[in-house]
Amino acid sequence: MQLLERDDEKKWFVWSAVGLLTAKKVKTQHTSYFSKVGAIAEFEKKFEGYTENRWVEKEFFQAKPGKYQIVSEQREKEKLELAVNEETEIKTLLDKALANTDEFMKFVWSVDMAKKAMRDMQLDTGKLPLGLLKIERIKKSLQILAKIYKQI
Repeated sequence: MQLLERDDEKKWFVWSAVGLLTAKKVKTQHTSYFSKVGAIAEFEKKFEGYTENRWVEKEFFQAKPGKYQIVSEQREKEKLELAVNEETEIKTLLDKALANTDEFMKFVWSVDMAKKAMRDMQLDTGKLPLGLLKIERIKKSLQILAKIYKQI
Protein backbone atom coordinates (compact mmCIF):
# COMPACT_ATOMS: atom_id res chain seq x y z
CA MET A 1 0.00 0.00 0.00
CA GLN A 2 1.36 3.42 -0.94
CA LEU A 3 0.41 7.06 -0.88
CA LEU A 4 1.65 8.58 -4.15
CA GLU A 5 1.85 12.17 -5.32
CA ARG A 6 1.71 13.26 -8.95
CA ASP A 7 4.76 15.19 -10.22
CA ASP A 8 2.80 18.44 -10.47
CA GLU A 9 1.64 18.01 -6.83
CA LYS A 10 -2.01 18.52 -7.83
CA LYS A 11 -3.24 14.96 -7.42
CA TRP A 12 -2.64 12.14 -4.93
CA PHE A 13 -3.28 8.41 -5.11
CA VAL A 14 -3.79 5.66 -2.57
CA TRP A 15 -2.49 2.51 -4.26
CA SER A 16 -2.68 -0.99 -2.82
CA ALA A 17 -1.84 -4.50 -3.92
CA VAL A 18 -3.67 -7.25 -2.07
CA GLY A 19 -2.50 -10.86 -2.08
CA LEU A 20 0.28 -13.23 -1.10
CA LEU A 21 3.86 -12.12 -1.62
CA THR A 22 4.51 -15.31 -3.59
CA ALA A 23 1.52 -14.87 -5.89
CA LYS A 24 2.24 -14.18 -9.54
CA LYS A 25 -0.81 -11.97 -9.86
CA VAL A 26 -2.17 -9.74 -7.12
CA LYS A 27 -5.26 -7.59 -7.00
CA THR A 28 -4.37 -3.90 -7.29
CA GLN A 29 -6.50 -0.85 -6.81
CA HIS A 30 -5.96 2.86 -6.62
CA THR A 31 -8.08 5.82 -5.68
CA SER A 32 -7.24 9.38 -6.77
CA TYR A 33 -7.67 12.55 -4.71
CA PHE A 34 -7.39 16.24 -5.45
CA SER A 35 -6.81 16.91 -1.76
CA LYS A 36 -3.60 15.82 -0.03
CA VAL A 37 -5.39 15.78 3.33
CA GLY A 38 -8.13 13.52 1.93
CA ALA A 39 -5.57 11.13 0.43
CA ILE A 40 -3.65 10.91 3.71
CA ALA A 41 -6.85 10.32 5.69
CA GLU A 42 -7.90 7.52 3.30
CA PHE A 43 -4.43 5.94 3.43
CA GLU A 44 -4.41 5.92 7.23
CA LYS A 45 -7.96 4.51 7.34
CA LYS A 46 -7.09 1.68 4.93
CA PHE A 47 -3.82 0.97 6.71
CA GLU A 48 -5.60 0.57 10.03
CA GLY A 49 -8.29 -1.61 8.41
CA TYR A 50 -5.71 -3.92 6.81
CA THR A 51 -3.35 -4.16 9.79
CA GLU A 52 -5.21 -3.11 12.98
CA ASN A 53 -2.30 -0.72 13.58
CA ARG A 54 -2.29 3.06 13.27
CA TRP A 55 0.03 4.56 10.65
CA VAL A 56 1.24 7.28 13.00
CA GLU A 57 2.43 4.51 15.35
CA LYS A 58 4.14 2.41 12.64
CA GLU A 59 7.43 2.36 14.60
CA PHE A 60 5.59 0.18 17.15
CA PHE A 61 3.88 -2.00 14.52
CA GLN A 62 2.68 -5.35 15.82
CA ALA A 63 1.52 -8.06 13.44
CA LYS A 64 -2.02 -9.26 14.13
CA PRO A 65 -3.36 -12.72 13.22
CA GLY A 66 -5.22 -12.68 9.92
CA LYS A 67 -4.14 -9.12 9.11
CA TYR A 68 -1.57 -7.71 6.72
CA GLN A 69 1.98 -6.91 7.75
CA ILE A 70 4.42 -4.23 6.68
CA VAL A 71 6.79 -5.56 4.03
CA SER A 72 9.55 -3.46 2.57
CA GLU A 73 11.48 -4.54 -0.50
CA GLN A 74 14.74 -3.61 1.22
CA ARG A 75 13.95 -5.83 4.20
CA GLU A 76 13.04 -8.71 1.90
CA LYS A 77 16.27 -8.23 -0.08
CA GLU A 78 18.24 -8.25 3.17
CA LYS A 79 16.52 -11.47 4.27
CA LEU A 80 17.31 -13.07 0.91
CA GLU A 81 20.96 -11.98 1.10
CA LEU A 82 21.17 -13.35 4.63
CA ALA A 83 19.69 -16.68 3.52
CA VAL A 84 22.15 -16.90 0.61
CA ASN A 85 25.06 -16.10 2.94
CA GLU A 86 23.88 -18.72 5.43
CA GLU A 87 23.52 -21.29 2.64
CA THR A 88 27.07 -20.52 1.45
CA GLU A 89 28.38 -20.79 5.00
CA ILE A 90 26.59 -24.11 5.53
CA LYS A 91 28.01 -25.45 2.24
CA THR A 92 31.51 -24.40 3.31
CA LEU A 93 31.10 -26.11 6.69
CA LEU A 94 29.78 -29.26 5.02
CA ASP A 95 32.69 -29.29 2.58
CA LYS A 96 35.13 -29.00 5.48
CA ALA A 97 33.30 -31.72 7.43
CA LEU A 98 33.37 -34.06 4.44
CA ALA A 99 37.07 -33.40 3.91
CA ASN A 100 37.71 -34.08 7.60
CA THR A 101 35.53 -37.19 7.45
CA ASP A 102 37.49 -38.41 4.43
CA GLU A 103 40.77 -37.91 6.32
CA PHE A 104 39.31 -39.60 9.39
CA MET A 105 38.13 -42.61 7.35
CA LYS A 106 41.57 -42.93 5.73
CA PHE A 107 43.06 -42.94 9.23
CA VAL A 108 40.57 -45.49 10.62
CA TRP A 109 40.91 -47.87 7.67
CA SER A 110 44.66 -47.52 7.38
CA VAL A 111 46.27 -50.97 7.26
CA ASP A 112 49.53 -49.49 8.51
CA MET A 113 47.75 -47.95 11.50
CA ALA A 114 46.08 -51.31 12.29
CA LYS A 115 49.41 -53.17 12.06
CA LYS A 116 51.09 -50.61 14.31
CA ALA A 117 48.26 -50.82 16.86
CA MET A 118 48.51 -54.63 16.90
CA ARG A 119 52.31 -54.44 17.33
CA ASP A 120 51.84 -51.93 20.16
CA MET A 121 49.42 -54.37 21.84
CA GLN A 122 51.82 -57.24 21.16
CA LEU A 123 49.17 -59.20 19.22
CA ASP A 124 50.03 -62.04 16.90
CA THR A 125 47.64 -61.88 13.91
CA GLY A 126 48.10 -65.63 13.34
CA LYS A 127 46.50 -66.32 16.72
CA LEU A 128 43.51 -64.00 16.28
CA PRO A 129 40.08 -65.69 16.10
CA LEU A 130 39.79 -65.21 12.33
CA GLY A 131 43.46 -65.58 11.60
CA LEU A 132 44.74 -63.99 8.44
CA LEU A 133 42.23 -63.38 5.68
CA LYS A 134 43.14 -65.35 2.61
CA ILE A 135 41.82 -64.92 -0.91
CA GLU A 136 40.22 -68.38 -0.71
CA ARG A 137 38.16 -67.36 2.33
CA ILE A 138 36.99 -64.17 0.61
CA LYS A 139 35.98 -66.14 -2.54
CA LYS A 140 34.12 -68.71 -0.43
CA SER A 141 32.30 -65.90 1.45
CA LEU A 142 31.24 -64.29 -1.83
CA GLN A 143 29.89 -67.64 -3.09
CA ILE A 144 27.85 -68.06 0.10
CA LEU A 145 26.48 -64.50 -0.19
CA ALA A 146 25.57 -65.15 -3.85
CA LYS A 147 23.60 -68.29 -2.84
CA ILE A 148 21.78 -66.35 -0.11
CA TYR A 149 20.97 -63.58 -2.59
CA LYS A 150 19.48 -66.11 -5.06
CA GLN A 151 17.31 -67.58 -2.31
CA ILE A 152 15.95 -64.16 -1.40
